[in-house]
Amino acid sequence: MATTQHYLWASGHFILLLSAIRYFFSYATFKNVSPVWYKACYTGAILSYAIVCHKSLGLPQPNMAYARKALLDENVQYFILAFFWWTSKPIATTADGPPTPHPLGQTTSSLGKRWYQSNFTREAVAVSTARIEATVTGQGNPTLTNVWMQAKGLVVRWGGSSLAPPQAARAQPAR
Repeated sequence: MATTQHYLWASGHFILLLSAIRYFFSYATFKNVSPVWYKACYTGAILSYAIVCHKSLGLPQPNMAYARKALLDENVQYFILAFFWWTSKPIATTADGPPTPHPLGQTTSSLGKRWYQSNFTREAVAVSTARIEATVTGQGNPTLTNVWMQAKGLVVRWGGSSLAPPQAARAQPAR
């Protein structure tokens, strides 16, 4: 026997399907694409995922065990993504000019470029790293030292994987 939750879940899918078809055909025929259809698509997704999350996790509880369980559930992750996209402005490929990058992205990009092109930046980071390591190891806490070393290794791997300085690539011997 179908329940109210089942009908809400199905109506979320129905809203999502109709809105997506309407949005796609407006976009494909170069007509004015209304942001209402974009919002309606994600409203349907939010409704459906809310029902699925409620069925799998039950009522929300204000404790860490529930939060941990919820964040590990992929349906909750999809619900969060649907909510994020629902709150975002739709971007069409026919927009005027290229998209404007986020200021934080611009800052990290410039830091990465200054890192590889500036001796001053590399020296400042090396001095700061040495001071942090002296402070952390001076505490005599092996857990703190381990956390620092893991965080440092993560940053080095992440930063090294996005840009490689041309000098380092040439300086390594061929194997």
